[in-house]
Amino acid sequence: EKSSPVVIILRYRAEIMAMYLAGNFKLALRDYAKVIAENKANPVYYFERGKCYQMMGDHKKALPDFNKALELDGSYSDALIFRASTFVKLNEISKAISDYATLISIDPVNPEFRIRRGQWLLQTQDWDGALADFEQVLKGNSSEFQALTGKSEALRRNNQLSAALEAAEKAIAGKPENASGYFQKGLCYLDQSEDEIAGIWLSKAYKIGLNTEQ
Repeated sequence: EKSSPVVIILRYRAEIMAMYLAGNFKLALRDYAKVIAENKANPVYYFERGKCYQMMGDHKKALPDFNKALELDGSYSDALIFRASTFVKLNEISKAISDYATLISIDPVNPEFRIRRGQWLLQTQDWDGALADFEQVLKGNSSEFQALTGKSEALRRNNQLSAALEAAEKAIAGKPENASGYFQKGLCYLDQSEDEIAGIWLSKAYKIGLNTEQ
């Protein structure tokens, strides 16, 4: 029995995804080009080809595919997430923040969207904007670790050191095995010129394991 065009496309797409998952990105790109030539109005194929380029580290080529996917479907959440990460790689943080504003408008109760936007707002030195996002997350979950450490940093950068220290202590209480709470607490004491106490907390953070940025 002859397969329908839809079944053939789905089977072909599954074969391409198998190449992608196996890390055969160049082969997957070749076949995505064929599929897109036959299905120019399907945003999924542009998105998946963009992911291939991104996995290969070619963010400049990934971006037009994510743009096209979103031109075809402006509420395509996965495409917005991946385009935002591409903007970050291209050092266009403000555009990544804009994409996360769209994601938040699509799904206002998703805490991950606000946390990520808050972290990028910190990078742009928008302390108040970042704090607003972290506070919104903490309204739904007062012990959310990333929101607490982000809040601590936003408050510390805004010279609200006692409130920053309180947020850091809550983060430590919730996740004593994570270095970020100790790190923020140490920085709070450092900003208060209490170097000896700061050294104790920063040493604890160091022993647990700091991330590259820290």
